[in-house]
Amino acid sequence: MQEFDPDHPAKVHDALNDRIFVWHPAWADSWRENAFVASDGLAYWDGLIIDGWNPIAALAGGEPSGPRPGPFWVMRPADRLRRAREKRDLAVRLRQLARDLSDEASINLLSRHADNLEAEADLLERTEASDEGKPR
Repeated sequence: MQEFDPDHPAKVHDALNDRIFVWHPAWADSWRENAFVASDGLAYWDGLIIDGWNPIAALAGGEPSGPRPGPFWVMRPADRLRRAREKRDLAVRLRQLARDLSDEASINLLSRHADNLEAEADLLERTEASDEGKPR
């Protein structure tokens, strides 16, 4: 992901959620401000782990036409707790990685990503708890 150009449309793969979505150049500023690309090539941005991309032809208008990709989407109830555990495990790994860094800005960025992942895990667990007992 070191060579990823956020100013151009692409199909990107989110490894955490195992899904592909269309990258829109309108998100480039957010990428530049918030993305952390680790030495192994994985990019951490907006609660996602992006591990690959493929450029695509320019999108009409260059703006997103649908909802912005993010961590909250319709999920089968059986997957919520598993995803929550995965997000908590990743938060632990990010905090471990941050301890090995000396650059304060990178440490803060990884810590923010870890905090976001833990908040998402909390939300998934609360959603699952509130759905228990409801007819499916």
